[in-house]
Amino acid sequence: MVLFVNKFLPTATELPCSDDAPVDNEDQNLLPNLLLMLLAEI
Repeated sequence: MVLFVNKFLPTATELPCSDDAPVDNEDQNLLPNLLLMLLAEI
């Protein structure tokens, strides 16, 4: 068994606040996928 010593990771209270909303990869990939589709049509 490997024991992990948490020396460098921040605690939950040290992390910035979040709204806990997941990031939607489809929104992040929309523009690049649109450009790739347009390039494929040329």
